[in-house]
Amino acid sequence: MWKRGVADAENARKRTEKQLVDTRQFAIQKFAKDILEVADCLSRAIDSVPKTEITDQNPHLKNLYEGLTLTDSELHRVTII
Repeated sequence: MWKRGVADAENARKRTEKQLVDTRQFAIQKFAKDILEVADCLSRAIDSVPKTEITDQNPHLKNLYEGLTLTDSELHRVTII
């Protein structure tokens, strides 16, 4: 009878461990998907800026564009997208 209890406890431990692994994997996948969506939005924002408008006569747009491209570069560097 005690062997069955030990076996049940071991099975419960293994199930819990598998659930933990599955939960971690799901969380990582969701995070990666969310980061890819952010990267896509950032790329669309960069692409929407007319290059002819990025001039010293339009400093706010120029600074915004530079900030977007720097953020995009950093995002690609740290996530290896």
